[in-house]
Amino acid sequence: MAVASAIGHQAISLWPAPEAHDIGQVIFLDGLRSPRKALRTQMAYGLRSMSEAWDRETRKTRSLLLATSVLATCDKAIGGEDDAWTRLYCYAFTVCESVDRPPFKPDRWMKPTSPEVAERLEQFGQWYRQNRERLEEMAAKETPKLEAARARMDRGDRAQRTGPTLNGAVVLEIQSR
Repeated sequence: MAVASAIGHQAISLWPAPEAHDIGQVIFLDGLRSPRKALRTQMAYGLRSMSEAWDRETRKTRSLLLATSVLATCDKAIGGEDDAWTRLYCYAFTVCESVDRPPFKPDRWMKPTSPEVAERLEQFGQWYRQNRERLEEMAAKETPKLEAARARMDRGDRAQRTGPTLNGAVVLEIQSR
């Protein structure tokens, strides 16, 4: 799972198609909503990679703010069902590593039992309350593209088996409308 997640996030950051990050965000958001903690946390870590894109012209990476994904990750950090350490380490720290002006520099060496865990979560919550409206405005602008990406992916979900397996993998034919 971790390998697939890492490969997927790297592919998103390198794929030059305009819809790559929209499709990536839809997949990210689905994973973040999973009842499986391991999947949620692995997806959260991927926000860092998704927040960069390869610019073929300059041959450098450039930063992106994927507001919808940042908002969803912030919500997990503030009020998610996970324990305080997971909310800080997996969600808040990852947001801090993905935005231009984070509330603090993440300390990935912090111990889960440190009193700083609660302090940092409180500090993160204050930052989120101050930035939430701006992030929501940005996310609203992303919504039409994310809905289009979801519709495109849903059309792909209507795949049907077309024959035998190839090296154990089912051969599918995606039917377009």
